Amino acid sequence: MNETTCPPTISAGSSEFIFLAVLSCISGVLSIAGNTVVLIAIFRTKSLHTISNYFIASLAAADLMVGILLNPILATKAVIFSYLDPERPLKGSAFDKVEDFVWIQAVVATTFGLTAISVDRYIAVKFGFRYESLITPKFCLMATASVWLGSFVFASVRLFLDKPQELSTLWLVMGVITCIFPSLIITFCYMSIFREAKQQIQKIKQETSLAAERQQTRRNNPARVSHTKTAFTVAIVIVLFIILWVPSLATAAIQFRLSGSDKPKDRAALKRLEREVWMWVSLVAYLSSASNPWVYSIRSKEFRTACKKIFNCFGSHSRVEHLSVTASVLSVGL
Repeated sequence: MNETTCPPTISAGSSEFIFLAVLSCISGVLSIAGNTVVLIAIFRTKSLHTISNYFIASLAAADLMVGILLNPILATKAVIFSYLDPERPLKGSAFDKVEDFVWIQAVVATTFGLTAISVDRYIAVKFGFRYESLITPKFCLMATASVWLGSFVFASVRLFLDKPQELSTLWLVMGVITCIFPSLIITFCYMSIFREAKQQIQKIKQETSLAAERQQTRRNNPARVSHTKTAFTVAIVIVLFIILWVPSLATAAIQFRLSGSDKPKDRAALKRLEREVWMWVSLVAYLSSASNPWVYSIRSKEFRTACKKIFNCFGSHSRVEHLSVTASVLSVGL
């Protein structure tokens, strides 16, 4: 009796992966639109041509790559491997390798980019008068180039690994090197920044005239005030990044533990982790790339002004005013 070829069986509840694919596409569109506007704003606005914003531009480029490559890849994988054909082998495929390569490269570029921004803010606030001599355009270029070159080198390791145990070790090592290690540096920098800001506030409060002292402080060192505000903006970006990427780090640790087990229960749990859980935690992680540009535009008046000029080139004046008013209301809310 000849076998009849049947269409792939759709498991119960698998329609959630269509929902995941739609969310991933929306996140990708927001990431592409927002980070493109940030890059154009920095490129076209002379007042935004600062060392700090060059680091932010590098971060925006990494976030843009997430929107262009990783979000579509995640949506495609959700539809093909988890909705249409849940039994199709995923691990070890060329598709899987390409996704992992881009994923690792984007994560490394983002985390070390955030680290570079944190060190830049730390030096700006802690050593304000020496900032321009310490953080030069040449230093910025070298640091940015090192971040991107290192991200490609680190990601290339994935192309030579195929065994489940090796991959689990890679994800755990990557979590330590690209998340925990940068987090320690970032935490040190921002604890020092917040301590410095607290000391400045206490000094102001000690004066008899608070308003006069604040004006005098800003008159004496306006750059430090600006650097501190930028530091707080970047701190929001970093907190969002940590919150959204913690699930990925936890999932990598669980995968590492399960990969060394031969128990059927653990093998089934590992398969579900690879097929289902990673997709959702990846979507959560990619949301940081979509949210970062809105933090810049909401927190920074210069970015809002630059964005308004950009939208003036593409839309009507009334719509630009509406976007400007919306951004202003949000900034007041913060």
